[in-house]
This record gives sequence, C-alpha cells and structure tokens, in this order.
Amino acid sequence: MKANPLLLVMLFSLFLPLHTHAEVDLKTQMTAEERQKSGLDKLSPEEIAFLNEWLNGKRTAVAPATQAPSSEQPKVAKITRKEAEAVLNAPIKTSIKGEFTGWTGKTVFYLNNGEVWKQRRSGFYRKKLESPEVIIKRNFLGFYDMHIVETGRKVGVSRVK
Repeated sequence: MKANPLLLVMLFSLFLPLHTHAEVDLKTQMTAEERQKSGLDKLSPEEIAFLNEWLNGKRTAVAPATQAPSSEQPKVAKITRKEAEAVLNAPIKTSIKGEFTGWTGKTVFYLNNGEVWKQRRSGFYRKKLESPEVIIKRNFLGFYDMHIVETGRKVGVSRVK
C-alpha cells in the first residue's frame, strides 16, 4: 500500500505534543530516507513550505484562487488530546448495504454511510439479513469491532475506505 505524503504529515502532527511551541521543519525533523519513504521528496519546495507552515499552525487551509487574501488571520479551533480521543472512540452507527450473509474470514463490508471495512481476523459466521444495523466501536486494544445489532454477534474489522 502506497502512503499518501499529506496524510502521513497530518498523522504526524496529531502526535506532536499540544503544548509545544517549537517550529516544525520537515527537512530537519526527518532523515533523507524518511523523506523518501514518506514521499515528501516528491513535493516541490513550495509544497514543503506550505506543510511546514500548516504544521506550525500558521495556515489552516488553501484559499480558493478567486478569493482575495484576507488581512485577518483566521481563527483556528484548538482541541485537546482528550477531545481528539473522544472523536476517535465515538461509535459508528450505520447499516450494511444490501444483503448480509455473515462472514467467512476475508469478508468486505460495504456500509450505507459510504465506508468500507474488511474482516480483520479469521472466523466464520452465517446469517442471512437484509441491510442489518451495525455499530463499529474501538475495543480496549485500539482495534475496531463491528457489532451486528440484530444478532448480537461481533467481528474484528479494519477500515478500507
């Protein structure tokens, strides 16, 4: 699986301490090998400068080309680590798209909210249902379990899309 450089940088920024005020510079923070593996070496100097500014909280988004630049600095909402954890741990309530026949060890689940999840571990379960309601929750180890509400059964899953 090829990693998206922007996604890697954004994930990296989540794990920076929230109280730090030190400037982040990707060229000095990462080795040449790390930049190459993350794909950052493929970015232009302007793109790297933008990412550095974004990581340092000086930018929040790219303004559309038709918009005149604002003289005021946009306000950035800051959240605590606890609030970020609450978002990550919030259960996902939706339903499986179409007919559900259980799982077989490598089952892919297409959900009505547009997400796609796959079975994480081996296991077998047969039950025929039409668009059953499911709840996906993070377990105590940080992995996700999908609960079939109607049957009470659950299966370990990982998100594909």
